[in-house]
Amino acid sequence: MVSVQDEKRSALTKLDATVVNQFSFVLYLYFILDFFLRFSVRIPGYAVIRPTLAAVVAISLLLFLQRDKLKGRFQDPIFKAIFVLFGYLVISLPLVEWPGSVVRTNIDPFVKAVAFLFFTALIIDTDKRLKWFIGVFVFCQVFRVLEPLYLHITQGYWGSSTHLGGGEFAARLAGAPADVINPNELGFVIVTAIPFLHYLLWPSGRKSKLLYLAIMPAMLYALILTMSRGAFIALLVVAFLVFKESRHKMKLIFLAVVIVVGALSVMTPIQKDRYLSLVDSDTAGLRLRKGVLKEWWGSSSWALRGLLWVMVLERHLKPKLTNWEDREPAITFMLS
Repeated sequence: MVSVQDEKRSALTKLDATVVNQFSFVLYLYFILDFFLRFSVRIPGYAVIRPTLAAVVAISLLLFLQRDKLKGRFQDPIFKAIFVLFGYLVISLPLVEWPGSVVRTNIDPFVKAVAFLFFTALIIDTDKRLKWFIGVFVFCQVFRVLEPLYLHITQGYWGSSTHLGGGEFAARLAGAPADVINPNELGFVIVTAIPFLHYLLWPSGRKSKLLYLAIMPAMLYALILTMSRGAFIALLVVAFLVFKESRHKMKLIFLAVVIVVGALSVMTPIQKDRYLSLVDSDTAGLRLRKGVLKEWWGSSSWALRGLLWVMVLERHLKPKLTNWEDREPAITFMLS
């Protein structure tokens, strides 16, 4: 009769034959930290080695050396969709009015988005790795929000401003000096992080709930300071989805009232005017309300990035962790 130890050893052997090695995973986590926290700007001399490019090349080489473990993964619908997009770009290139203009202008964010998609789908292949990956990603986004907020509170940092008309300007909170995001993009970073924090921290233990209660007010206050109406609309969508799925709707309504009252109490008249201009035709900010759609689509790169994350996690990682019959017992043993 086969012992439990033999079964576990067999499962681990099978897992090792199908899962990308640990070094590739750790290097990818470091790549995420380096990319979002911009070590090259924070650490003198670090940019000389071109860390982002070096990490992409190293991870790509590691995946190529482990190509036997990746057999069959490119049959996933998410990869097929990307390959169809590549084919469409090639076929349509000679048919457009200005060939190559879009590629030339947006090649950098497109390559980065594709790299994140491929690396995430190929490397994050166990439950444990998925938890670490999401944890590191959310940590980076929260840090990018709390850093400029801390600088604002302690040093009066804003980072950007918006024109109100008549030669007047209003300060808006943008990313930290080491970051590259404007107020609208910072707003979308906040809205991206909030649902992760809500669903990861609140259902957990008491310490996680306390951490949630400490971080969430700071995130919402930072959103107010960005004066990003597009991000505010996105937050309303997130809040509606949370409300729709919740079994404690009356508590959420009460909490929403408390948040609205608290938010209005800390807003300046200019901030109130800007947000109320979404619904009130009598505010001075009405003349800028038409710019909300431009503001929203101007941050479309963040929407695209968020969509790619959702596509990878929902369409690729979830089926991978639940439907692969050969991998499921191995994952169970690893987590035990």
